[in-house]
Amino acid sequence: MQVREQAMDPRRIREYLRAWERHGSGLVAMVRKDGRADHGLVERLLSALAALAHRSGDVDGEGDGCGIQVDIPRALWAEALAGAGRPPELAYDPRFAVGHFFIPRSEASGSSGLKAKILRRMAAEGLAVLLDRTAPVDSSALGPRGRAEEPELWQVALLCPDGEAGESRLFSLGLAVEAETPVAVVSLSTQVAVYKVRGTPETLRRYYPELQDPRLATRAAIGHILFSTNVTGLFERAQPFHLLAHNGGISTVSRLREETLALGIPLTREGTDAQDLDRCLEGLIHRYGFTLMEAMEVVFPPILAEIRGLKPELQDLYLYLRQAWGPFAQGPAAVAARYRDEMVFAVDAMGLRPLWLLETEEEYVFASEQGVVPIAEVVRDPRPLAPGEKIGLLLREGGPPEFLSYPEVQDRVLGLCRQRLPALEGWRRYLSGTSQGMEPGSLPGLSLAAVPGSANTAGGEPPAFSGPSDRLLAALGWSAEDHQMVRALAQTGSEPIGSLGYDGPLAALAEERQNLADYFKESVAAVTCPAVDRDREVEHFSTRVLLGARPPLAVRGSGDVSLAHRTRVELQVPVILGGHAGPMPLDLGAYRQVAARHGTRLLEDLCREWDPVYGAGKDPGIVRVLPTAFQAPESLPAALERLGREAGAAGREGAELLILDDRECFQDGRLWIDPHLALAAGARALREHPGPPEEPNLRGRWAGVFPSGRFRD
Repeated sequence: MQVREQAMDPRRIREYLRAWERHGSGLVAMVRKDGRADHGLVERLLSALAALAHRSGDVDGEGDGCGIQVDIPRALWAEALAGAGRPPELAYDPRFAVGHFFIPRSEASGSSGLKAKILRRMAAEGLAVLLDRTAPVDSSALGPRGRAEEPELWQVALLCPDGEAGESRLFSLGLAVEAETPVAVVSLSTQVAVYKVRGTPETLRRYYPELQDPRLATRAAIGHILFSTNVTGLFERAQPFHLLAHNGGISTVSRLREETLALGIPLTREGTDAQDLDRCLEGLIHRYGFTLMEAMEVVFPPILAEIRGLKPELQDLYLYLRQAWGPFAQGPAAVAARYRDEMVFAVDAMGLRPLWLLETEEEYVFASEQGVVPIAEVVRDPRPLAPGEKIGLLLREGGPPEFLSYPEVQDRVLGLCRQRLPALEGWRRYLSGTSQGMEPGSLPGLSLAAVPGSANTAGGEPPAFSGPSDRLLAALGWSAEDHQMVRALAQTGSEPIGSLGYDGPLAALAEERQNLADYFKESVAAVTCPAVDRDREVEHFSTRVLLGARPPLAVRGSGDVSLAHRTRVELQVPVILGGHAGPMPLDLGAYRQVAARHGTRLLEDLCREWDPVYGAGKDPGIVRVLPTAFQAPESLPAALERLGREAGAAGREGAELLILDDRECFQDGRLWIDPHLALAAGARALREHPGPPEEPNLRGRWAGVFPSGRFRD
């Protein structure tokens, strides 16, 4: 067979990739080096977005969405104010703000009522409305899906208080608008405006005539093009959002949302992971007083392996921040964000989403790909941001921006946090996973008699360990297979090798009694590859857990100052030893050594670490035991509600270590509550229970421990 060799045409290759390659979303940001506002920056950014079109979704020639964040076009607004009989110079007043709102197409018939309601809310917030109007758009630029869902872009010009107070008032207004109406807040700021559309970059350019007006000039711009992998392409879901554009996906988005709500920050309505990430950062800025750079370090902290290599002051800072909140936004991510005069560009800790730094004679460019800028214009070698790296820019009015490398960003954040947070010294001791007060095994004279479930006393030979009865284990849901597994582990010190899969029925189909966790259990076989970066991958699968009150993210009273000095313990694994209903399996010293070797503690030691006089006649109640058993005629829902009330009362009364204890179950007719339900009831009650002034709830003020025979997986 004769094979004909043909030269590959680069143009045909580019056409093929543009037609078929789908790598995900793309982002690009440009900042002028001289700090001068320029309309050409808008044109260049839109062209750069067009170069990233192969990273966008495309259905019948209609893109999933794209958008751009720019400086407020003050020259255009000065003309609009003059036309409305208002002083045009107000557009250049530092108090001047612009809101962009999407009014859904489904609400078109009642839009006048919605607008009147929002205008009344603005007046109630102390904001002076200068002008409101429907933005000029060209609907012919949209594709069929875009036209079918096209919302009205309603623009409102406002005067608000100066500085941070004004921005925070605008944030509160945006929350109220989205809570009380179906309207989506696109942008609401004294600094920036966002334009976005369901379509391509060319659609964006044609749809908004303002983007074509030479008077729309900006010092910096952030653009994004969307590939809707697992969300619906809608106008309001196109990026950028209020602060950021994001390429990637937050793998831990459920935890991020839970922790954001625990801070008292409302989530967006039916928002995506990127929308809720944006809201979390906004909340940290407006509710907790952080700058953008600080908020980004809270949400995307360095991994522990990198923290170990930092100077001691930064180790203290990051260990404090990780305990005050935590690395809850994990997963592939490249982020470009702006708030007022700060800009931050960041890559996730694993470096799974690229973000390149390029420089031309006139601009800094941050982009998902190098090719957004013609190579002839690049004056330095393009550089990808390293895993976990952040770069900051401080915009200066009328002058060049200040470029901050990541070490400079870290030093800036350290200086700011020292001014707002109490006692940042000494937190680096948690790098080893040990507790605040003592090293593992440092309680040789401990009396164990008062600890829930403990039948031991210190000193002498321990009584013979017999283990729980088969009948009790059966009542707690242990199967014959579970017995075999544990016996094999005890005899060999390693997990037994078995066949792949599980040949029993699913929990929902089983005739035997099943525990709650069995309905969520999954047996899988995974083929693993060598770690690309072991230290970073360990961080993403970490089992470290913090017990105790979290230190405050902001000091708003004397209670927050004392909160920083509460007892807390960091464990390497969320499993605690000890607390047996009968004798211990080892003598006390050996048992402590086993616990320390695995990065955990004995329950007996934890109780005394929180409360040195635990078990004394006048116990102050820092350690509180809550029995979880219940008895007829009380129902399970009623028992869970009661348990929640008791947990809330204990937290309100100052308890810091709550021990949920099920040892009374199966005695005198008492019934058993699955520990997952009991823990959820306690956590929910503390999350919903109002905390001290300025604190949304009690969730961050306690540690929960559940000694139970139920846990086995």
